[in-house]
Amino acid sequence: MSQNKKRQVTIGEMYGWKKEQSSNTQKNSETCEETHSAQVDQQLREIFGSSSDDDVDEETHEVEEDASSHSKMKVQTKRKFRMEWLDKFVWLNYVRFEDKIAMKCNYCEKYRMSGPWGLGNGCTTLQHDALVTHEKSLVHKDAKTRWINALERKMKPIPDHIRQMEDANKERVIATMKIAYFVCQEDLSLSKYEKLCKFLIDAKTPCMPKSQEYSSYTNRKAANDFIYCISRYLEQIQIKTMLESPFFSLMVDESTDRSLEQHLVVYATYLDSKGLGPPISQFMKLKNVMDGKGKTIYDSVNQLIHARGLQYKDLIAVSTDGASAMIGHENGFVSFLKKTFQTLLQFIV
Repeated sequence: MSQNKKRQVTIGEMYGWKKEQSSNTQKNSETCEETHSAQVDQQLREIFGSSSDDDVDEETHEVEEDASSHSKMKVQTKRKFRMEWLDKFVWLNYVRFEDKIAMKCNYCEKYRMSGPWGLGNGCTTLQHDALVTHEKSLVHKDAKTRWINALERKMKPIPDHIRQMEDANKERVIATMKIAYFVCQEDLSLSKYEKLCKFLIDAKTPCMPKSQEYSSYTNRKAANDFIYCISRYLEQIQIKTMLESPFFSLMVDESTDRSLEQHLVVYATYLDSKGLGPPISQFMKLKNVMDGKGKTIYDSVNQLIHARGLQYKDLIAVSTDGASAMIGHENGFVSFLKKTFQTLLQFIV
């Protein structure tokens, strides 16, 4: 009996010792966890400043396991905001929202992009996969591109930035002006201009606008403006060359279009390179006239010669058709010219 009692006392002591040891082990584990949490809190205070409640919130999941021979047990999975994420993802930031930690994107928040990372309250899923998924999203890439472009503009001096914009815009204007000039040379409709621009944009031709927006010079109004500017430039070159030529001649004809409007077309022939080059025959002007009478034609040509700064003394010949309005003895266009210049040559085509 004494041995049995002694054995019972020994087993009880052993049981009590194990229970106390298990309790001490659990206390040590909790102490280590609290120490690690305190270190993380201290790091967050150093980066984002202290506050009245500096504890980093955790997302807790409770898992219940049912077993026939065991009672229900609660297992907690704790997710924390890791400070090393700030070094890996330079765009990352975090905020406190409703007693929770939420992750935000500096790029998306700056440009007010849609979603929790931008306009929203932040992403509360404190996982590395959530950061990787957002970094690969189109919204984040768009915001990142804007961020980089803004930094480049800030880094460059304002005159350099303006000069770069002007150079890029100048190249697009030149490319579209060449298309308008080609349409005129080939005598195509202006509706073909827009289609040609769309084709070259789709083909990713260099120096073309990126899209067919109204301000991209790919519409019909822009084509009209380009044609007018090109015609003015070519007209100035023609006037300069004609003034340097020692003499010139004119070819004049009158016609009526389908709308019954009468026009006067004028061509000029002159010498290039200040009279030392070959003769050049070019279109000079298409003018509207009230009627096809000789006096009306003479007044129109006279007005054109004075507008170009030409001199009648340099006019040596004129070429017309055989219509009475052109070669009439009394009221013809040529007869009015010969009243002033007796030595004027006349050619009937």
